Amino acid sequence: MNKIILLFSIIALTLTSCKKDPVIPMPIPSFLTIHFTHTVDGVPLDLTTTESELPYTNAAGQNYNVKKLQYLVSNISLETNEGTKTLKDVHFVDKEDASTLKLDLGELENGTYSNLKFNFGLNGEMNISNAYVNEGFHATMAWPDMMGGGYHYMKMEGNFDNDTTFYNTHTGGTMSNDYSFQYNEGNEKAFVVNDQTGDIEITINMDANGWYSQPNTITLTTDGIMGNMQLQSTLSNNGSCIFSNSVTYE
Repeated sequence: MNKIILLFSIIALTLTSCKKDPVIPMPIPSFLTIHFTHTVDGVPLDLTTTESELPYTNAAGQNYNVKKLQYLVSNISLETNEGTKTLKDVHFVDKEDASTLKLDLGELENGTYSNLKFNFGLNGEMNISNAYVNEGFHATMAWPDMMGGGYHYMKMEGNFDNDTTFYNTHTGGTMSNDYSFQYNEGNEKAFVVNDQTGDIEITINMDANGWYSQPNTITLTTDGIMGNMQLQSTLSNNGSCIFSNSVTYE
């Protein structure tokens, strides 16, 4: 009898020792990257190198191209359970420079993230002459002191109607007015980061034609607009409608 009990004890011990411990996945870090893209009525925006090519049409019926697109975004942030997480104070985007179209923001801690926000341009507290003298965009985006100083929000340039008429959509704080605006997506695209989420990519898209059509139709002219406060205000109103974003997981 004792031999039988001993045999069953050995079998039970053997079976128990053969059970595998559960495999616990190793934590995967989640790194955040923001991509800046540009479209015209949903079609990818391509910079034009010749004046004779006018591939886009605005709400006023004018054919035009885009030869330069540069702008500043600031105070990029996400909401978390603990409050607002600022990701980047100022970022310069140049459509011609691929390195500026991708913003690596490092590792995200576990948690729920929502409500992507950023300012287009620099608000009144940030838009001060020589505040970013050590940044690469300083010389390119400086706004004339006689018009209030600070920095351009955007330079969008090209020609329209024909190959001899040119426009310069330069936005900024004319006479120190604050025409920057905030993009605020709300909580529609909330996402959760945990140990197995992997990398997160957010794409921020600008539909460039919206500058001239939503909600106000703007007709391109050869006149300079930097000192036109009414037009700067109208462009600010239009610009608040032209951004969208999406979130993907790698």
